[in-house]
Amino acid sequence: MSLGSPIAAQDRKESTGKAASAFMDAGEQEDPIPDLDETLKRLERELIVRAMKRTKGNQAKAAKALGITDRIMGLRVRKYALDPKEFGSNPDHGLQRP
Repeated sequence: MSLGSPIAAQDRKESTGKAASAFMDAGEQEDPIPDLDETLKRLERELIVRAMKRTKGNQAKAAKALGITDRIMGLRVRKYALDPKEFGSNPDHGLQRP
């Protein structure tokens, strides 16, 4: 690196040492950020399925456990195409995606 010339990435790595170099390399290989909307939908569905399993398909009890209204619970059950009757006897129901 010479005085007055632009600083290149290689110059920064050399001048800041190994620790900074490792940090810069790690930042360049960062995992992509997942889509927030899709992540929230998956989480919401998972929580509803868990509540429905625990209450054996009783939507009113599941809604109360989740702190939502019966109406919202009904809308979410339809949104995720869940069948409350199937939660009473089949503990694995709801984990498969429609």
